[in-house]
Order: sequence, then structure tokens, then C-alpha cells
Amino acid sequence: MLKEVTFTQWLLESARGRSELAVNANNFAGFKWRVPDMKGFAEPLKIKVTSELEKVEFCNFQDIDAFSQNFCNT
Repeated sequence: MLKEVTFTQWLLESARGRSELAVNANNFAGFKWRVPDMKGFAEPLKIKVTSELEKVEFCNFQDIDAFSQNFCNT
């Protein structure tokens, strides 16, 4: 059940994999950049999202494997 819920959340967060974060940063879950937690897994990417007034730093993952590895470690 947890896998299905997680996958569904990723679909919503990433607009079915078409969001700017998913396409340009391999970030399907909307992970925000946190130091030092994200070092070694991702780089910061500052973008404007509709839910925030200012640009926000999100995780920019090198590839989907780096995204998956981070998710398993959070």
C-alpha cells in the first residue's frame, strides 16, 4: 500500500512527470534543498513556484537514480 500511495503522491507533485522540477531536475516529489541533508545527493536549484511568493531552492538530482537513493534515505 505504501508504494502505491508514494507513487500517487509523486504523480500529483510532478504533474505526472511534466513539472519543471521533474523534467529539469529529476525531482518528482518536490524535495526542497536542505543543508546538510541533501549534500551528496543533489545540487540546489532556485526556481519560482506558484505556491511561494519568492524563488525557492529545490533539489536538482543528477538522474532518477540519485532521486531514488535520496528518497530511500529520508
